[in-house]
Amino acid sequence: MSVEVETGVPIPEKVGKLGRWKEIAQGMEVDGPGVLLKGETTRSNAARSLRTAATTLGHKVKSQTTAEGVVVWRVE
Repeated sequence: MSVEVETGVPIPEKVGKLGRWKEIAQGMEVDGPGVLLKGETTRSNAARSLRTAATTLGHKVKSQTTAEGVVVWRVE
């Protein structure tokens, strides 16, 4: 078996989807309507995932627990 070696191959750009939470975070606008995560708390995985995705994209967000669930807003 022989191995073919190639040099000078560029690094490929990321291909694929952003993921559910990054898609939601990317659609959030500064001082726009918040995202309601029904039945969740601020410590839930869903709320944490949305906040993490938003900060990965460079957004600053705030969240608050309400009677319906957690609301996450983009502030910057």
